[in-house]
Amino acid sequence: MTFSPTDKDHPEHVNDKITGGDNNFPLGDVFASGGALDRFPTARQWDVVAQQPYLSLPAEATSDSHCGQASRYIPYDDEESIIAKGRLSRDKRYGGTIVWTLQQLRLPSGATGGRTRDTLIQALRTGFLS
Repeated sequence: MTFSPTDKDHPEHVNDKITGGDNNFPLGDVFASGGALDRFPTARQWDVVAQQPYLSLPAEATSDSHCGQASRYIPYDDEESIIAKGRLSRDKRYGGTIVWTLQQLRLPSGATGGRTRDTLIQALRTGFLS
């Protein structure tokens, strides 16, 4: 899937191409030691509407083989966004939710930021069940 952003508030990105699809960039790769989050710790941004982090990488950044091309925008979920989604679900009294690609919540050993393999699973528990 490829599309061009049309955000009028950010005209500098109108000609950018965003290419991707489900599982093009596994979540474990974001948190892997030496991965994008580890190499570019200041690239993390926060979307206040979606309550989700994303990486806004410098122009010279290249992605790993999963993306197939250089990537500058990588949305992902972390502990903060998972807890926020759980709280929203509980606050709105939703009768159910979907957790996409649950198997990706188990992080690789040595994940960046000292995260344990179960950090995101614990966030799921905190956000949705606590």
